Amino acid sequence: MTYEGQAAILLEQCADSLERGAYPTGLGDDPMIELRGSDLVRGAVEDLRAGRSAATVAARFHNTLARCAVQACARLRDRTGLAVVALSGGVFQNALLLERTAHGLEAARFRVLTHSALPPNDGGVSFGQAVVAAARDRRRTR
Repeated sequence: MTYEGQAAILLEQCADSLERGAYPTGLGDDPMIELRGSDLVRGAVEDLRAGRSAATVAARFHNTLARCAVQACARLRDRTGLAVVALSGGVFQNALLLERTAHGLEAARFRVLTHSALPPNDGGVSFGQAVVAAARDRRRTR
């Protein structure tokens, strides 16, 4: 890899957008909800050994992450009653992951918030930091 995020970008570009399969990946729940990454890797390796295409494996990888995100949000909604999810951060520059996760959340009756005017990565963080700094400066000059 020659730049940050290159592997993720290539994986997204490789994915078959028509593939709907996913890997049987569990979520731990004690005390935090966490993806069992070994299940995901095992599924991908088994597919590759079975001769599945890289496009199929890449798509199933994305589908699994999206499905697990929806499952984690559902568990949190059960605990808290909250049903609004903000999809933010550099990972959601990945259009395939964003689309699959948002679609799954909406199907599970969540209200989904996504970026529209600012990027979800460091550019958005920087803008937020500038807004906070300006607000603090404004308070000091009053």
